Amino acid sequence: MLHFQHQSFAEMLLAEYYLKIFLKFSFDDELNVEEIRVLLNLGEPTPQTIIFFKELLELLKDSIHDIESRKLLFPLIAAVGTKKYNKKAFSNSIYYEWLKKSNLKKRNSYPSELINDWIINDEKIIYITTLAKKIIESNTDYLKANVNTHNTLFDNEIISLKNENLSQVSLNIDKYLSILVGNILYNDKTKHKFFNSTIKDSKVFFELINEWSYRFNFQSLPIWVSQYFLGINTKGTEMKIIHNINLSNINFSYSNFENMNIFQAYIYTCNFNNCTFNNFYIKATRIVNTSFNKIISIKNSFFIYEEKLPPYIMARFYPTNNGQEYNRKPYLTDKQYTAWGNNEDGSIFDKDNLEEENDIELIECSIVLKNQLVEVSGFIRYGLLNSTFTIDEVLNSFDYSSIEVKDEFEEIIYNLIK
Repeated sequence: MLHFQHQSFAEMLLAEYYLKIFLKFSFDDELNVEEIRVLLNLGEPTPQTIIFFKELLELLKDSIHDIESRKLLFPLIAAVGTKKYNKKAFSNSIYYEWLKKSNLKKRNSYPSELINDWIINDEKIIYITTLAKKIIESNTDYLKANVNTHNTLFDNEIISLKNENLSQVSLNIDKYLSILVGNILYNDKTKHKFFNSTIKDSKVFFELINEWSYRFNFQSLPIWVSQYFLGINTKGTEMKIIHNINLSNINFSYSNFENMNIFQAYIYTCNFNNCTFNNFYIKATRIVNTSFNKIISIKNSFFIYEEKLPPYIMARFYPTNNGQEYNRKPYLTDKQYTAWGNNEDGSIFDKDNLEEENDIELIECSIVLKNQLVEVSGFIRYGLLNSTFTIDEVLNSFDYSSIEVKDEFEEIIYNLIK
């Protein structure tokens, strides 16, 4: 059911325009990807526009088998086959293969012959996702801005922006839209079928993250697309070195990560559930509230971050000595430690002013039993189930604030492998 509340008419029209462009150029032979990209780059859409666009895509997918969805979509698709109202989005295929079969004049109800002989089928969905794939794989960058061009003595031109900051200009919006289109129309978790795994060079996903993060104050991605980065496959590619990147609120689940080195990064509230890791390294990276549950496999991989994972335990996932020392143990506690607080006299202290070095280490490597095990439990579970290490080895890899904390942690460990 489509919801029109709190959405302006212009936002609804823009969502319909996006779908019309994908329909027209997917069905017709006029497949000029760069022309299509220009037509889609109209600046960043509002959340309301994206909500409506996502519902249209879901309707499109459902319409293959659902009569009511066909009726809801009929006016939009019929409009794409009507040249009078669609100069740029008119589709010859929709008109001649489908719409022309019925005389729509003086009709006051849906033409049953067109509803029953519906133009959208599995093959047409593949046409649309193939177009989305080609857009994402395009090597050209497009930005929407008010510019002037200036001639030089050489082949290139100089572009000046009018009253705009380059760091705030929307870049390659069509690629984010295409990720949305491809994932909604193609994905099937039950069959482990993911649109993102069809992209030839997975590097594009991290380039898009970097581009957006640079322009919008380290926000990794538009919020409306961040949950559609699942099923990425980097297998068969050269080693990717990714550093100084902000990965926040991104769903990377069901991905196959191979030949990747992430360091000096910030990973916050991400989802790496049901993933495979091969030649995958995370070093000198802050990871917060990020889950690695139901790991499929870990081979030749190394994870060190914030001392939360015992280095000795994590080194067991890597078969050779990598030069790391593993003497330090994380400190497991039932109390919350912070890097600052109040002294007895009411004054503020921070870790730079602490006199005892051990206090500093305690703050930096402590794990609060109740709320900071989310980042480590998936690795511990995988290692135990695959005999990478034993429960005793896990228990001996932590220091504890009390016997009670150790007993509670032991119970958590046993529950992980039930």
